[in-house]
Amino acid sequence: MKCLLLYYSFTGQAQRAVDAVSAACRGAGWLPVVCRVDFAAEGERLKRPLSIGDIKRWTGAASRGDKLPVTYDPPQALAEKFDLILLFSNTWQKSPSVPIRSFLESADAARVLAGTPFAVYIVCRRLWRDNLDTVRRLGEAAGGRFVDSLTLPHSGGAVSSLVQTTSYMMRAGSGWTHFLGVPLPAYGLSPEKFSEIEPFTRRVLERVEAPESRIVPLEGGHNFRDIGGYSTADGKCVRRGLVFRSGSMADLTLPDQERIAQLGVKVVCDFRSNRERENRPSRWPEPASIDLWTRDHDSSVGALLDAISVPGATAAAVRAKMIEIYHTLPYEQADSYSELFRRIATGPLPLVFHCSAGKDRTGIAAALLLTVLGVPRETVIEDYILTERFFEGLCRLVKTDPTSSRFTAVDPSIWDPMLRADAAYIEATFDTLTQRHGSVGGYLREVLGIDDQLQSAVRLKLLE
Repeated sequence: MKCLLLYYSFTGQAQRAVDAVSAACRGAGWLPVVCRVDFAAEGERLKRPLSIGDIKRWTGAASRGDKLPVTYDPPQALAEKFDLILLFSNTWQKSPSVPIRSFLESADAARVLAGTPFAVYIVCRRLWRDNLDTVRRLGEAAGGRFVDSLTLPHSGGAVSSLVQTTSYMMRAGSGWTHFLGVPLPAYGLSPEKFSEIEPFTRRVLERVEAPESRIVPLEGGHNFRDIGGYSTADGKCVRRGLVFRSGSMADLTLPDQERIAQLGVKVVCDFRSNRERENRPSRWPEPASIDLWTRDHDSSVGALLDAISVPGATAAAVRAKMIEIYHTLPYEQADSYSELFRRIATGPLPLVFHCSAGKDRTGIAAALLLTVLGVPRETVIEDYILTERFFEGLCRLVKTDPTSSRFTAVDPSIWDPMLRADAAYIEATFDTLTQRHGSVGGYLREVLGIDDQLQSAVRLKLLE
């Protein structure tokens, strides 16, 4: 897997961090691509020694959120596709340095970060919170998915590190060793925090790698992946190879069918409506030895169709409708979810549960299941958002699905939120279940009829 390390370094401390992170990436089997960002205009580039006027100018520019054209070294680095972006942001006063902010608000960032996880390393003195908040906000606005952050402060306290950093920038050589007779710490990043770089980087890489290892590559499949491998809050792990989630399986190729047969799938819970199954029947390996469960029901997408089709429809209105739907789906799909939990608790495995996109009905089912297993909420949401990896394929499904003509007649920018795995959607479901039932477990007991004994049976089957 490949990651981009994008940084700006004036005093050399960010460069030190980049070198350490790059080594950690290589040690973990990743390919790091290092790219330095700087001002495009030679006259804008900082040169030591700086004057007090220079320092005021650039810290003021950072505080105002100024943006300037930037250049990249090597220039071709941003043309590649990455599995992870690692951003190194210097703190100028309380803000990101102007080169880093200029990148984050550029078309380059929107292209590089779109749909890609990113982590942030803050290189700073003691003023860093605003820097991190701004970098995270801008990175997410550019389409990235924030994973984690590490703050790398200079040695010394707030005053001593300020004096040392200022003296370092205003001198051609190293910084002062004393100020008014008081010894100053050695200039540079704190050794204690610097030692955290490798373990932090490895944790980030593992969090990004894990989703990749769950995805089952299928030529005609969509969003087919193992829910196993996640750690629980009490130190257990969800077993792999027992429960899979998926989108439509109407276009499975012969190699896909062979791959599913190799997984040993015994049970399939198809959440789709009668019409969906009639229009796009699943393709199974021959001879099929799969126990297929379906439910006799009609879909309730009418409200969403109306929101998309009305004159003056907007993307914001469609997103609001999606959030509303996530409040009601756990109840509309209660019979399907009840059957899923009973099958897992009492029946043979491996099992696959799916709908058309593998995002909404399936996404909620996966979130419920992982929560019952004790997987932390943050990780459950990450699993839901992983569907974003399949956004382009989902767009193709919508355009080719015979039931989607009312969607495709509308500007795609309006129905785009319908296809997104927006964290706000699944959070709406959790909010509703907590408000009405106290917890996901309460919802299972009160609505699905899955008592504590059956929930324990599910955990016994799927945890190790």
